[in-house]
Amino acid sequence: MHRLFVFLMTVIFSWCLLAAACSEDKSQTVGYVTNTIIMEPVPEDADSAHVDFRDLNQYTENNLFCVASVVDNQSLLWQRVWVRLELFDAADKPLTIDGDSSIVFRLACNAIPPKGASAFFLSIPFQKISGTPAFCRLSGAAAVEQEPGAILIALDVGGVRALRPDPTDSTKTVDVGYQAQATIDNPLNFVAQRPRILFLLYGKDQKLYFVQMLDPQDPTSGMHLEPVGPIGPQSRANLVCPVSYQLLPQTLRDIHIQRIDIQVYDARDDK
Repeated sequence: MHRLFVFLMTVIFSWCLLAAACSEDKSQTVGYVTNTIIMEPVPEDADSAHVDFRDLNQYTENNLFCVASVVDNQSLLWQRVWVRLELFDAADKPLTIDGDSSIVFRLACNAIPPKGASAFFLSIPFQKISGTPAFCRLSGAAAVEQEPGAILIALDVGGVRALRPDPTDSTKTVDVGYQAQATIDNPLNFVAQRPRILFLLYGKDQKLYFVQMLDPQDPTSGMHLEPVGPIGPQSRANLVCPVSYQLLPQTLRDIHIQRIDIQVYDARDDK
């Protein structure tokens, strides 16, 4: 109870999530996307990507077609991965996005370990799509081999709910937020110079609804990582991050968060 009281009395930092999607960004080729992907062309020296997709969830909200998924690197190499997304209507007819038959994007995790994983979220405004989307298909578009580096692992991932009395029924409570916490482990002899945290938000229906990357050194992230800065070889850091429902997807606000999974990677050269 004390932890809940402290949490409720603390400023709840909101992530600017789907709110940014409500206004079209003319600079984006496919509309609003989060920082879990990077819109860039596939390099000429790229090879085929051996990846699988799991926890794929696709839904519509506020005239946006939203996609969230975990991507598993099935190769035995460190890889930078590009993904291809195609849209279809309810009759299985292919749709175009800004006139193209598909879009290709790179995962923000720029070096996925062998048999490791990353995740992404994107949303596409309906006005950029040639019809009414019903579902998407994902495939590995390309990959470029990367040098080995730090493998960061999130241990003891958990969370604490922030509750308040329901204003319409004093016998019930209402979820108003969620505080995620974990221990970040760097078990190898590499320094993780710029750790980045991927938060995967799952609803009470067990579906993945949102993925967001945060930089623990960004003071606006609302995240607390102790100690601050690089994570040394065979070292650990403690992570706490509050999440507000205020700017989450409405569907997730309606069904509420069941759990938050956490992935961690080293940003390396940020390219």
